[in-house]
Amino acid sequence: MFINQDTYEVTAEPTDNHFEVDDLIAPAIAVLNQKGYKTAFCCSGHSDCLHNPELAYIAFEFGGITPETLPHGWQWVCDGQMEYEYEEVSLEIIAAVMTDLLAWAEALPDTTF
Repeated sequence: MFINQDTYEVTAEPTDNHFEVDDLIAPAIAVLNQKGYKTAFCCSGHSDCLHNPELAYIAFEFGGITPETLPHGWQWVCDGQMEYEYEEVSLEIIAAVMTDLLAWAEALPDTTF
């Protein structure tokens, strides 16, 4: 998936000004950016990946606004980066964690006022 860097809308096709993001985490990343929690990079975790398949993460822009709370099971691992470590990795489990992440992001206060 792709996210437009101006509107933070998720699209299936690249635009002139976009960044690529994992399909399952894209809606949550879009909401976070729309609310002013600017992200730098992220990963939803992958059942077919050799490098840290059991890890989902979101890094926020250095010096930017970060959420005061975290979704269930996530933790801060360093300044501005939160992670979720899967005990077991499957597409269904990743999808469930990303659904919870999206609900959390939607409940965060908007910081763009």
